[in-house]
Amino acid sequence: MRPSARLLIVLLGSAILILALRLLAGQDDNFKDSVDFFIATAMAALTLLVLIDAILVKKTPVLSIERHLPEHFSVGKAHSIVLNIVPPQKAKKPIKAVLHDCYPPHWQVNQTALNVDVLPQRSLQISYQATPLQRGDALFSHIQYCTFSPLGLWENHRRIQATTSVKVLPDFSKILGANLLGMQKWLQLMGAKRIRRHGQGQDFHQLRDYAEGDDVRNMDWKATSKMQKPIIRTYQEERDQQLIFLLDCGRNMRSMSGDLSHFDHALNAMLLLSYTALKHGDAVGLMTFNHPQMRYMPPRKGTNHLQRLINCVYDVEPTKMAADYETAINQLLQRQQRRALVIVLTQLDQENNEHLLAQLQRLKKRCAVLIASLKQTERSHIAQEPLQNLQDAHTYLGAQIYDMQEQQLLKQLSAQRVLHLNVTPQQMSTALINQYLELKRHGSW
Repeated sequence: MRPSARLLIVLLGSAILILALRLLAGQDDNFKDSVDFFIATAMAALTLLVLIDAILVKKTPVLSIERHLPEHFSVGKAHSIVLNIVPPQKAKKPIKAVLHDCYPPHWQVNQTALNVDVLPQRSLQISYQATPLQRGDALFSHIQYCTFSPLGLWENHRRIQATTSVKVLPDFSKILGANLLGMQKWLQLMGAKRIRRHGQGQDFHQLRDYAEGDDVRNMDWKATSKMQKPIIRTYQEERDQQLIFLLDCGRNMRSMSGDLSHFDHALNAMLLLSYTALKHGDAVGLMTFNHPQMRYMPPRKGTNHLQRLINCVYDVEPTKMAADYETAINQLLQRQQRRALVIVLTQLDQENNEHLLAQLQRLKKRCAVLIASLKQTERSHIAQEPLQNLQDAHTYLGAQIYDMQEQQLLKQLSAQRVLHLNVTPQQMSTALINQYLELKRHGSW
């Protein structure tokens, strides 16, 4: 229990009134005695009212409050948090209260204080909007509410323990929203190419009559001779392939592009391609590297596996560790015995090109390899800025040298026949899907 703002104002007003009356009384003893009697009587009455109000506020009924949370939280999206308030059965008058829900720190909310009027024998639901700003685990702690005395001179603060841990996941509105349009149509809207499937490296599906536009290379001559009409063989995609992501969590992935880090862009692209590959019947796995606690998820099939992938990496953040491809590839080769497509999501670092190329050659002996590197967009902005001083010139020269080293590394990857992408973070999702579909078309792993 604590004094309210109203009580403090009353006390301050009383003190000012007493001081004014004392000044008016002056040296007149009779008037001064009357003023003293009035002040003593008024203060006694005020004290009595304050004490009675304090006793009554302690008898304020205790509210029952429950918090209802959504099943999933997505970073950057507003979610509705519902508080269900139930008055005690003995309550006979409306209860005015102010609620404060202790939401996780660094979240944005549209209301911090919730004013409610709880009627007797009636429950009440009130909600507010909360927006998480980063992935990972978050904690809702207690719920605090304040009721007031009948005269409003005292506040009675109570706390309800309602500690709940929640998971904040990447924003999957784009992926889950794809079901509204159909996956193929949505991929077209994203910019992914619609690739016509053909037979090379794929599984036999059925025989059917030849139609204009069919590839004559798929003609089944034995069936054609027997049926006395052109028959072709049709194929379906191989649906038992494996795809594994090597997700770089090192210092290079801390760079920002827009509101997201390069790591978050890579994570979103990885999960989007995982959804696409699972829909195509492939098994998807992942392993993080340059991270104190390496995360590993073996390849599995089925769209339900996407939730396992999310739970594996939803709380991972980029570290300050330097890229260590050798350790990552050693750990992967120990776990992965079957041939798979390994996609290395990283940002190429020109500090040790020969080391990287040597490790990729080791990996290529067992798996198909695709390097997906996020390009630093800041360098293109530097090239467009006018040079105004010596510092600008040094910055421009450094960016040009970095570009030259990057192009040299890309040429070395091409010379060693290592598939690679080097695109901006915003382009990574579309580029990865297109490359995956192209590899599926040719049965390249």
